[in-house]
Amino acid sequence: YKALTVHILSEADSVITVSYFNAEKLLSLGVSPNKLYVIPNGYDERIFKPMPMAEARRKLGLPINRKILISIGNLVGVKGYAYLIDAMPMILKKRKDILLIIIGSGSLEEIFQKRIKKLGLERKVILVGRKKHYEIPVWINASDIFVLPSVKEGFPTVIPEAMACGKPVIGTKVGGIPEAITHEELGTLVNPRDSEALALAILEALEKEWKPEIILKHAKKYSWSNLTKQIISVYQKVLLG
Repeated sequence: YKALTVHILSEADSVITVSYFNAEKLLSLGVSPNKLYVIPNGYDERIFKPMPMAEARRKLGLPINRKILISIGNLVGVKGYAYLIDAMPMILKKRKDILLIIIGSGSLEEIFQKRIKKLGLERKVILVGRKKHYEIPVWINASDIFVLPSVKEGFPTVIPEAMACGKPVIGTKVGGIPEAITHEELGTLVNPRDSEALALAILEALEKEWKPEIILKHAKKYSWSNLTKQIISVYQKVLLG
């Protein structure tokens, strides 16, 4: 596969990748920096936008008086949900009002359910399965904090989607995640595979007074309307020489 990949990349007139982390890998495969462009994944600004938290929770039947953490992703190893689930008992020692909702499906769902039961977290951690894309903004708006505990990533679309709803993000220092969470007013970065660090970051984030207007301003750079212009510019350079 590597030989085929190198051949395709060498024949391409331009190469677009979603993060500078990925770009470094492509440069190491011999891609010329003159034809390499970094354009991150983005969000549809027609559906990802803020709505009142109370309204979102009413729509979903979620409690108003709880602190809700949301995470979205496939239930597979690289998403790091085992570490997030293991962080919950540490969080609950400090606060009892926490509810973690994980949206997604995958091969580890049964294993995670067993782990949740073993830790006695049945009423604190809920796996709600896969949701339609247009439903996701309501779930994000119902949350206090968005969490992504991945151990490996490119540039996850859910981060700009969460920011477009004005939510702070706790993410790991992998792939392109640090390229999105660039300062402390947007969220917090922790090392991957570290449940204790994740728990501490979540507890601190729940105590912090976040400013949604700062997060929303940052999110605009990832809107489809903005990224489309960048992609069209690359195509124009290729087609017009």
